Amino acid sequence: METYTWTGVERTHLMVSFYYGYLLSQIPSGYLAEQYGAKRLFALGVGVCGFLAFLMPLAARYGYTALLCTRLSMGICQGFSIPVLSTIFGRWIPPLERTQLLAFAAAGVPVGIALVFPISAGFAELYGWSSAFYFAGTVSLMFLMAWSVFVFDSPEEHPFITGMEKSYIISSIGAPAMGVKPSTVPWKSMATSGPFWALVLCSWCADWGSFMLINTIPLYLQGYFKLNLLTTADYMAIPYAVTSIIVASLSSVANYLISKEKCTRTVLRKISTAIGTFVPGILLIALSFQVCSFTTAITLFTLITGFSGFCNFGFRVNFNDISPSHAGLLWGIATTIGTISGAIVPWVTRAYIGHPGAQTQGNWQKVFLIGAAHYIAGGICYSLLGSGEQQVWDHKEKGFEARRTSPESLWEKLRKDGHWRFPMPKEKKSIPPWIPPSGEAELTTGTLERQEARRRSSIVPPM
Repeated sequence: METYTWTGVERTHLMVSFYYGYLLSQIPSGYLAEQYGAKRLFALGVGVCGFLAFLMPLAARYGYTALLCTRLSMGICQGFSIPVLSTIFGRWIPPLERTQLLAFAAAGVPVGIALVFPISAGFAELYGWSSAFYFAGTVSLMFLMAWSVFVFDSPEEHPFITGMEKSYIISSIGAPAMGVKPSTVPWKSMATSGPFWALVLCSWCADWGSFMLINTIPLYLQGYFKLNLLTTADYMAIPYAVTSIIVASLSSVANYLISKEKCTRTVLRKISTAIGTFVPGILLIALSFQVCSFTTAITLFTLITGFSGFCNFGFRVNFNDISPSHAGLLWGIATTIGTISGAIVPWVTRAYIGHPGAQTQGNWQKVFLIGAAHYIAGGICYSLLGSGEQQVWDHKEKGFEARRTSPESLWEKLRKDGHWRFPMPKEKKSIPPWIPPSGEAELTTGTLERQEARRRSSIVPPM
Protein backbone atom coordinates (compact mmCIF):
# COMPACT_ATOMS: atom_id res chain seq x y z
CA MET A 1 0.00 0.00 0.00
CA GLU A 2 1.37 3.41 -0.99
CA THR A 3 2.17 5.82 1.82
CA TYR A 4 2.98 9.53 1.78
CA THR A 5 5.00 11.50 4.30
CA TRP A 6 3.12 14.78 4.53
CA THR A 7 3.56 17.08 7.52
CA GLY A 8 0.76 17.84 9.94
CA VAL A 9 0.23 21.26 8.36
CA GLU A 10 0.05 19.73 4.89
CA ARG A 11 -2.49 17.15 6.03
CA THR A 12 -4.63 19.90 7.53
CA HIS A 13 -4.44 21.89 4.30
CA LEU A 14 -5.52 18.81 2.36
CA MET A 15 -8.45 18.34 4.71
CA VAL A 16 -9.72 21.93 4.57
CA SER A 17 -8.98 22.54 0.86
CA PHE A 18 -12.28 20.83 0.07
CA TYR A 19 -14.10 23.40 2.23
CA TYR A 20 -12.24 26.26 0.55
CA GLY A 21 -13.66 25.16 -2.79
CA TYR A 22 -17.04 24.34 -1.28
CA LEU A 23 -17.61 27.85 0.04
CA LEU A 24 -16.53 29.48 -3.25
CA SER A 25 -19.39 27.99 -5.28
CA GLN A 26 -22.31 28.23 -2.84
CA ILE A 27 -23.65 31.70 -3.63
CA PRO A 28 -23.02 31.61 -7.40
CA SER A 29 -24.65 28.19 -7.72
CA GLY A 30 -27.80 29.33 -5.88
CA TYR A 31 -28.18 32.32 -8.21
CA LEU A 32 -27.31 30.40 -11.39
CA ALA A 33 -29.76 27.61 -10.53
CA GLU A 34 -32.61 30.14 -10.31
CA GLN A 35 -31.65 31.81 -13.59
CA TYR A 36 -30.49 28.96 -15.84
CA GLY A 37 -31.90 25.74 -14.41
CA ALA A 38 -30.97 23.61 -11.43
CA LYS A 39 -30.99 20.23 -13.16
CA ARG A 40 -28.08 20.93 -15.51
CA LEU A 41 -26.03 22.71 -12.86
CA PHE A 42 -26.38 19.85 -10.39
CA ALA A 43 -25.57 17.29 -13.10
CA LEU A 44 -22.44 19.25 -13.99
CA GLY A 45 -21.30 19.30 -10.37
CA VAL A 46 -21.92 15.59 -9.77
CA GLY A 47 -20.37 14.55 -13.07
CA VAL A 48 -17.16 16.54 -12.65
CA CYS A 49 -16.88 15.48 -9.01
CA GLY A 50 -17.19 11.81 -9.98
CA PHE A 51 -14.52 12.26 -12.64
CA LEU A 52 -12.20 13.94 -10.11
CA ALA A 53 -12.69 11.02 -7.70
CA PHE A 54 -11.13 8.75 -10.33
CA LEU A 55 -8.24 11.19 -10.67
CA MET A 56 -7.58 11.47 -6.93
CA PRO A 57 -5.07 8.54 -6.69
CA LEU A 58 -3.21 9.82 -9.75
CA ALA A 59 -3.07 13.33 -8.26
CA ALA A 60 -1.62 11.93 -5.02
CA ARG A 61 1.14 10.20 -6.97
CA TYR A 62 1.96 13.43 -8.79
CA GLY A 63 2.45 15.21 -5.48
CA TYR A 64 1.02 17.36 -2.75
CA THR A 65 0.12 20.34 -4.98
CA ALA A 66 -1.78 18.22 -7.51
CA LEU A 67 -3.78 16.54 -4.75
CA LEU A 68 -4.52 19.89 -3.11
CA CYS A 69 -5.87 21.31 -6.39
CA THR A 70 -7.97 18.20 -6.97
CA ARG A 71 -9.50 18.44 -3.51
CA LEU A 72 -10.19 22.14 -4.07
CA SER A 73 -11.90 21.39 -7.40
CA MET A 74 -14.04 18.68 -5.80
CA GLY A 75 -15.17 21.17 -3.17
CA ILE A 76 -16.21 23.65 -5.87
CA CYS A 77 -18.27 20.96 -7.63
CA GLN A 78 -19.83 19.70 -4.41
CA GLY A 79 -20.78 23.29 -3.54
CA PHE A 80 -23.41 23.18 -6.28
CA SER A 81 -25.44 20.52 -4.50
CA ILE A 82 -27.36 22.05 -1.58
CA PRO A 83 -28.32 25.45 -3.08
CA VAL A 84 -29.34 23.77 -6.34
CA LEU A 85 -31.45 21.16 -4.57
CA SER A 86 -33.11 23.91 -2.55
CA THR A 87 -34.12 25.61 -5.80
CA ILE A 88 -35.68 22.38 -7.12
CA PHE A 89 -37.48 21.71 -3.83
CA GLY A 90 -38.91 25.23 -3.89
CA ARG A 91 -40.46 24.51 -7.30
CA TRP A 92 -41.78 21.03 -6.58
CA ILE A 93 -42.82 20.61 -2.95
CA PRO A 94 -46.14 22.14 -1.79
CA PRO A 95 -46.08 23.89 1.61
CA LEU A 96 -48.08 21.23 3.44
CA GLU A 97 -45.73 18.46 2.28
CA ARG A 98 -42.55 20.48 2.66
CA THR A 99 -41.52 19.46 6.18
CA GLN A 100 -41.84 15.73 5.57
CA LEU A 101 -40.23 15.60 2.14
CA LEU A 102 -37.37 18.00 2.89
CA ALA A 103 -36.56 16.22 6.15
CA PHE A 104 -36.73 12.85 4.42
CA ALA A 105 -34.36 14.11 1.72
CA ALA A 106 -32.04 15.49 4.41
CA ALA A 107 -31.92 12.02 5.98
CA GLY A 108 -29.87 10.98 2.97
CA VAL A 109 -26.87 12.93 4.28
CA PRO A 110 -26.35 10.85 7.45
CA VAL A 111 -27.20 7.70 5.47
CA GLY A 112 -24.37 8.52 3.08
CA ILE A 113 -21.96 9.23 5.92
CA ALA A 114 -22.95 6.03 7.73
CA LEU A 115 -22.29 3.99 4.60
CA VAL A 116 -19.17 5.68 3.29
CA PHE A 117 -17.02 5.13 6.40
CA PRO A 118 -17.21 1.32 6.61
CA ILE A 119 -17.39 0.79 2.82
CA SER A 120 -14.39 3.02 2.11
CA ALA A 121 -12.40 1.50 4.94
CA GLY A 122 -13.25 -2.00 3.68
CA PHE A 123 -12.13 -1.19 0.13
CA ALA A 124 -8.94 0.44 1.42
CA GLU A 125 -8.12 -2.57 3.59
CA LEU A 126 -8.81 -5.16 0.90
CA TYR A 127 -7.76 -3.49 -2.35
CA GLY A 128 -5.75 -0.43 -1.34
CA TRP A 129 -6.82 3.11 -0.59
CA SER A 130 -7.20 4.02 -4.29
CA SER A 131 -10.15 1.64 -4.65
CA ALA A 132 -12.24 3.73 -2.24
CA PHE A 133 -12.07 6.68 -4.66
CA TYR A 134 -12.84 4.50 -7.67
CA PHE A 135 -15.92 3.21 -5.87
CA ALA A 136 -17.06 6.77 -5.02
CA GLY A 137 -16.56 7.91 -8.61
CA THR A 138 -18.55 4.97 -9.96
CA VAL A 139 -21.48 5.65 -7.62
CA SER A 140 -21.47 9.35 -8.60
CA LEU A 141 -21.65 8.60 -12.32
CA MET A 142 -24.41 6.01 -11.82
CA PHE A 143 -26.42 8.56 -9.87
CA LEU A 144 -25.82 11.12 -12.62
CA MET A 145 -27.50 8.86 -15.18
CA ALA A 146 -30.58 8.43 -12.98
CA TRP A 147 -30.72 12.18 -12.27
CA SER A 148 -30.58 13.05 -15.97
CA VAL A 149 -33.52 10.79 -16.80
CA PHE A 150 -35.94 11.34 -13.92
CA VAL A 151 -35.41 14.93 -12.66
CA PHE A 152 -36.84 18.11 -14.19
CA ASP A 153 -36.51 21.73 -13.09
CA SER A 154 -40.24 22.35 -12.52
CA PRO A 155 -43.64 20.66 -12.95
CA GLU A 156 -44.25 22.82 -16.03
CA GLU A 157 -41.33 21.11 -17.80
CA HIS A 158 -42.06 17.52 -16.74
CA PRO A 159 -43.28 15.45 -19.71
CA PHE A 160 -45.01 12.68 -17.74
CA ILE A 161 -46.68 14.42 -14.80
CA THR A 162 -50.50 14.27 -14.75
CA GLY A 163 -52.58 17.39 -15.19
CA MET A 164 -54.12 17.08 -11.73
CA GLU A 165 -50.76 16.79 -10.01
CA LYS A 166 -49.35 19.72 -11.97
CA SER A 167 -52.44 21.75 -11.12
CA TYR A 168 -52.12 20.97 -7.43
CA ILE A 169 -48.43 21.87 -7.24
CA ILE A 170 -48.81 25.11 -9.20
CA SER A 171 -51.87 26.17 -7.21
CA SER A 172 -50.02 25.50 -3.96
CA ILE A 173 -46.66 27.08 -4.81
CA GLY A 174 -47.36 29.60 -7.57
CA ALA A 175 -44.77 31.17 -9.84
CA PRO A 176 -41.75 28.99 -8.83
CA ALA A 177 -43.65 25.82 -9.79
CA MET A 178 -44.14 27.19 -13.30
CA GLY A 179 -40.40 27.69 -13.71
CA VAL A 180 -40.82 31.47 -13.69
CA LYS A 181 -37.49 33.15 -13.02
CA PRO A 182 -37.40 35.85 -10.32
CA SER A 183 -37.20 39.23 -12.04
CA THR A 184 -35.08 40.81 -9.30
CA VAL A 185 -33.35 39.75 -6.12
CA PRO A 186 -34.51 41.85 -3.12
CA TRP A 187 -31.01 42.30 -1.71
CA LYS A 188 -31.88 45.17 0.61
CA SER A 189 -34.92 43.42 2.08
CA MET A 190 -32.93 40.22 2.54
CA ALA A 191 -30.07 42.05 4.26
CA THR A 192 -32.48 43.58 6.79
CA SER A 193 -34.56 40.45 7.34
CA GLY A 194 -34.37 39.01 10.86
CA PRO A 195 -35.47 35.47 9.82
CA PHE A 196 -32.76 35.39 7.14
CA TRP A 197 -30.05 36.42 9.64
CA ALA A 198 -31.37 33.77 12.02
CA LEU A 199 -30.62 31.19 9.33
CA VAL A 200 -27.17 32.62 8.61
CA LEU A 201 -26.10 32.70 12.27
CA CYS A 202 -27.61 29.30 13.04
CA SER A 203 -25.90 27.81 9.97
CA TRP A 204 -22.52 29.02 11.20
CA CYS A 205 -23.04 27.69 14.72
CA ALA A 206 -24.68 24.36 13.88
CA ASP A 207 -22.24 23.67 11.03
CA TRP A 208 -19.34 24.28 13.41
CA GLY A 209 -20.73 21.52 15.61
CA SER A 210 -21.43 19.20 12.66
CA PHE A 211 -17.99 19.66 11.10
CA MET A 212 -16.36 19.28 14.49
CA LEU A 213 -18.07 15.93 15.01
CA ILE A 214 -17.33 14.49 11.58
CA ASN A 215 -13.68 15.61 11.73
CA THR A 216 -12.85 14.93 15.38
CA ILE A 217 -14.69 11.68 16.15
CA PRO A 218 -12.21 9.63 14.04
CA LEU A 219 -9.28 11.49 15.65
CA TYR A 220 -10.74 10.96 19.11
CA LEU A 221 -11.33 7.23 18.58
CA GLN A 222 -7.95 6.61 16.95
CA GLY A 223 -5.83 8.98 19.07
CA TYR A 224 -7.46 8.71 22.49
CA PHE A 225 -8.75 5.12 22.38
CA LYS A 226 -6.11 3.75 19.93
CA LEU A 227 -8.55 2.09 17.51
CA ASN A 228 -7.48 0.92 14.06
CA LEU A 229 -8.97 2.20 10.77
CA LEU A 230 -11.60 -0.50 10.24
CA THR A 231 -12.88 -0.41 13.82
CA THR A 232 -13.01 3.39 13.78
CA ALA A 233 -14.99 3.36 10.53
CA ASP A 234 -17.50 0.86 11.92
CA TYR A 235 -18.11 2.92 15.06
CA MET A 236 -18.28 6.14 13.02
CA ALA A 237 -21.25 4.71 11.16
CA ILE A 238 -23.35 4.22 14.31
CA PRO A 239 -24.15 7.88 15.15
CA TYR A 240 -25.11 8.74 11.58
CA ALA A 241 -27.19 5.60 11.08
CA VAL A 242 -29.16 6.54 14.21
CA THR A 243 -29.56 10.10 12.92
CA SER A 244 -30.97 8.93 9.59
CA ILE A 245 -33.50 6.68 11.37
CA ILE A 246 -34.61 9.53 13.65
CA VAL A 247 -35.03 12.00 10.80
CA ALA A 248 -36.84 9.59 8.48
CA SER A 249 -39.20 8.29 11.19
CA LEU A 250 -40.14 11.69 12.64
CA SER A 251 -40.59 13.52 9.33
CA SER A 252 -44.19 12.30 9.00
CA VAL A 253 -44.91 13.39 12.59
CA ALA A 254 -43.64 16.90 11.87
CA ASN A 255 -45.72 17.05 8.69
CA TYR A 256 -48.81 15.86 10.59
CA LEU A 257 -48.44 18.63 13.17
CA ILE A 258 -48.48 21.28 10.44
CA SER A 259 -51.13 19.79 8.16
CA LYS A 260 -53.53 19.27 11.09
CA GLU A 261 -52.72 22.73 12.48
CA LYS A 262 -51.55 21.31 15.80
CA CYS A 263 -48.88 24.00 15.76
CA THR A 264 -47.74 26.74 13.44
CA ARG A 265 -44.80 26.32 11.12
CA THR A 266 -42.83 28.89 13.12
CA VAL A 267 -43.37 27.03 16.40
CA LEU A 268 -42.35 23.70 14.87
CA ARG A 269 -39.20 25.20 13.32
CA LYS A 270 -38.15 26.85 16.59
CA ILE A 271 -38.83 23.81 18.80
CA SER A 272 -37.01 21.48 16.39
CA THR A 273 -34.02 23.82 16.13
CA ALA A 274 -33.92 24.21 19.92
CA ILE A 275 -33.79 20.43 20.39
CA GLY A 276 -31.20 20.10 17.62
CA THR A 277 -28.87 22.70 19.15
CA PHE A 278 -29.39 22.96 22.91
CA VAL A 279 -29.40 19.21 23.59
CA PRO A 280 -26.17 18.49 21.61
CA GLY A 281 -24.56 21.49 23.34
CA ILE A 282 -25.43 20.17 26.78
CA LEU A 283 -24.26 16.66 25.91
CA LEU A 284 -20.93 18.02 24.61
CA ILE A 285 -20.46 19.81 27.93
CA ALA A 286 -21.16 16.54 29.74
CA LEU A 287 -18.68 14.74 27.48
CA SER A 288 -15.95 17.31 28.15
CA PHE A 289 -16.15 17.24 31.95
CA GLN A 290 -15.66 13.56 32.59
CA VAL A 291 -13.14 10.91 31.75
CA CYS A 292 -15.19 8.60 29.54
CA SER A 293 -15.01 4.93 28.91
CA PHE A 294 -15.16 3.87 25.29
CA THR A 295 -18.83 2.80 25.60
CA THR A 296 -19.80 6.12 27.20
CA ALA A 297 -18.02 8.10 24.48
CA ILE A 298 -19.75 6.23 21.65
CA THR A 299 -23.13 6.59 23.40
CA LEU A 300 -22.68 10.34 23.85
CA PHE A 301 -21.48 10.84 20.29
CA THR A 302 -24.51 8.92 19.04
CA LEU A 303 -26.90 11.01 21.15
CA ILE A 304 -25.25 14.28 20.10
CA THR A 305 -25.41 13.42 16.41
CA GLY A 306 -28.93 11.99 16.72
CA PHE A 307 -30.40 15.03 18.47
CA SER A 308 -28.68 17.37 16.02
CA GLY A 309 -30.82 15.69 13.34
CA PHE A 310 -33.82 17.59 14.72
CA CYS A 311 -32.42 20.62 12.89
CA ASN A 312 -33.67 18.95 9.71
CA PHE A 313 -37.21 19.82 10.87
CA GLY A 314 -36.05 23.26 11.93
CA PHE A 315 -33.77 25.81 10.35
CA ARG A 316 -32.35 23.51 7.66
CA VAL A 317 -35.71 23.38 5.84
CA ASN A 318 -36.64 26.96 6.71
CA PHE A 319 -35.17 28.54 3.57
CA ASN A 320 -38.07 27.30 1.45
CA ASP A 321 -40.52 28.59 4.08
CA ILE A 322 -39.41 32.20 4.12
CA SER A 323 -38.61 32.51 0.40
CA PRO A 324 -39.57 29.76 -2.07
CA SER A 325 -38.53 32.01 -4.98
CA HIS A 326 -35.01 32.65 -3.69
CA ALA A 327 -34.44 29.56 -1.52
CA GLY A 328 -31.40 28.44 -3.51
CA LEU A 329 -29.71 31.81 -3.20
CA LEU A 330 -30.50 32.12 0.52
CA TRP A 331 -29.28 28.60 1.17
CA GLY A 332 -26.12 29.35 -0.78
CA ILE A 333 -25.36 32.44 1.31
CA ALA A 334 -26.04 30.72 4.64
CA THR A 335 -24.18 27.57 3.67
CA THR A 336 -21.19 29.65 2.57
CA ILE A 337 -21.05 31.18 6.03
CA GLY A 338 -21.45 27.74 7.59
CA THR A 339 -18.73 26.26 5.40
CA ILE A 340 -16.27 28.89 6.62
CA SER A 341 -16.65 27.35 10.05
CA GLY A 342 -15.91 23.96 8.48
CA ALA A 343 -12.64 25.35 7.13
CA ILE A 344 -11.71 26.74 10.56
CA VAL A 345 -12.60 23.71 12.70
CA PRO A 346 -9.63 21.50 11.64
CA TRP A 347 -7.18 24.31 12.43
CA VAL A 348 -8.71 24.93 15.85
CA THR A 349 -8.67 21.20 16.58
CA ARG A 350 -5.07 20.92 15.47
CA ALA A 351 -4.07 23.83 17.71
CA TYR A 352 -5.16 21.82 20.75
CA ILE A 353 -4.47 18.17 19.85
CA GLY A 354 -2.27 18.33 16.73
CA HIS A 355 1.17 17.96 18.33
CA PRO A 356 2.71 14.84 19.93
CA GLY A 357 1.34 14.01 23.36
CA ALA A 358 -1.45 16.59 23.09
CA GLN A 359 -4.39 14.18 22.95
CA THR A 360 -5.25 14.44 26.63
CA GLN A 361 -8.66 14.73 28.23
CA GLY A 362 -7.95 18.36 29.09
CA ASN A 363 -7.23 19.34 25.48
CA TRP A 364 -10.20 17.42 24.14
CA GLN A 365 -12.32 19.19 26.74
CA LYS A 366 -11.46 22.55 25.15
CA VAL A 367 -12.39 21.30 21.68
CA PHE A 368 -15.74 19.97 22.90
CA LEU A 369 -16.56 23.11 24.90
CA ILE A 370 -16.01 25.32 21.85
CA GLY A 371 -18.42 23.11 19.90
CA ALA A 372 -20.97 23.23 22.73
CA ALA A 373 -20.81 27.03 22.84
CA HIS A 374 -21.53 27.21 19.12
CA TYR A 375 -24.50 24.85 19.33
CA ILE A 376 -26.09 26.81 22.18
CA ALA A 377 -25.43 30.20 20.55
CA GLY A 378 -27.07 29.00 17.34
CA GLY A 379 -30.17 27.85 19.21
CA ILE A 380 -30.48 31.22 20.95
CA CYS A 381 -30.16 33.17 17.67
CA TYR A 382 -32.83 31.16 15.92
CA SER A 383 -35.20 31.25 18.90
CA LEU A 384 -35.06 35.05 18.90
CA LEU A 385 -35.13 35.82 15.17
CA GLY A 386 -36.47 32.75 13.32
CA SER A 387 -39.79 32.50 11.48
CA GLY A 388 -41.59 29.82 9.51
CA GLU A 389 -43.69 32.19 7.41
CA GLN A 390 -43.09 33.39 3.87
CA GLN A 391 -41.60 36.87 3.99
CA VAL A 392 -43.32 39.83 2.35
CA TRP A 393 -40.26 40.54 0.22
CA ASP A 394 -40.33 37.11 -1.43
CA HIS A 395 -43.26 37.78 -3.77
CA LYS A 396 -44.46 41.19 -4.85
CA GLU A 397 -46.96 39.83 -7.37
CA LYS A 398 -49.95 40.32 -5.09
CA GLY A 399 -52.46 39.71 -7.88
CA PHE A 400 -50.89 36.35 -8.54
CA GLU A 401 -51.04 35.43 -4.88
CA ALA A 402 -54.70 36.36 -4.72
CA ARG A 403 -55.61 34.03 -7.60
CA ARG A 404 -53.88 31.03 -6.06
CA THR A 405 -56.02 28.43 -4.38
CA SER A 406 -55.21 28.05 -0.70
CA PRO A 407 -53.01 24.98 -0.09
CA GLU A 408 -54.95 24.32 3.11
CA SER A 409 -58.29 24.18 1.28
CA LEU A 410 -56.78 21.92 -1.38
CA TRP A 411 -55.48 19.60 1.29
CA GLU A 412 -58.87 19.33 3.00
CA LYS A 413 -60.55 18.51 -0.30
CA LEU A 414 -57.83 15.95 -0.92
CA ARG A 415 -58.63 14.23 2.36
CA LYS A 416 -62.40 14.32 1.84
CA ASP A 417 -62.18 12.85 -1.64
CA GLY A 418 -59.94 10.02 -0.46
CA HIS A 419 -56.98 10.93 -2.63
CA TRP A 420 -53.42 11.07 -1.35
CA ARG A 421 -51.92 13.76 -3.54
CA PHE A 422 -54.12 14.84 -6.41
CA PRO A 423 -56.98 17.14 -5.35
CA MET A 424 -60.23 17.26 -7.30
CA PRO A 425 -62.00 20.53 -6.33
CA LYS A 426 -65.79 20.17 -6.32
CA GLU A 427 -66.93 23.30 -4.54
CA LYS A 428 -68.11 26.04 -6.90
CA LYS A 429 -67.33 28.81 -4.40
CA SER A 430 -63.57 28.23 -4.53
CA ILE A 431 -61.25 29.22 -7.37
CA PRO A 432 -60.28 26.01 -9.15
CA PRO A 433 -56.59 25.37 -9.69
CA TRP A 434 -55.44 26.10 -13.20
CA ILE A 435 -52.69 24.95 -15.47
CA PRO A 436 -50.99 27.86 -17.22
CA PRO A 437 -50.57 27.53 -20.97
CA SER A 438 -47.21 26.30 -22.14
CA GLY A 439 -45.29 26.44 -25.39
CA GLU A 440 -46.09 30.09 -26.12
CA ALA A 441 -43.01 32.26 -26.15
CA GLU A 442 -44.90 35.46 -25.34
CA LEU A 443 -45.96 34.03 -21.97
CA THR A 444 -42.41 33.33 -20.83
CA THR A 445 -40.61 36.59 -21.59
CA GLY A 446 -40.34 39.87 -19.75
CA THR A 447 -40.59 40.65 -16.06
CA LEU A 448 -42.68 38.66 -13.61
CA GLU A 449 -45.31 41.40 -13.60
CA ARG A 450 -45.68 41.29 -17.40
CA GLN A 451 -45.70 37.50 -17.45
CA GLU A 452 -48.47 37.43 -14.87
CA ALA A 453 -50.54 39.98 -16.76
CA ARG A 454 -50.28 37.85 -19.91
CA ARG A 455 -51.14 34.68 -17.99
CA ARG A 456 -54.25 36.28 -16.48
CA SER A 457 -55.49 37.40 -19.87
CA SER A 458 -55.07 33.83 -21.18
CA ILE A 459 -57.14 32.18 -18.41
CA VAL A 460 -60.72 31.30 -19.28
CA PRO A 461 -62.99 32.09 -16.29
CA PRO A 462 -64.69 28.98 -14.83
CA MET A 463 -68.29 28.41 -15.81
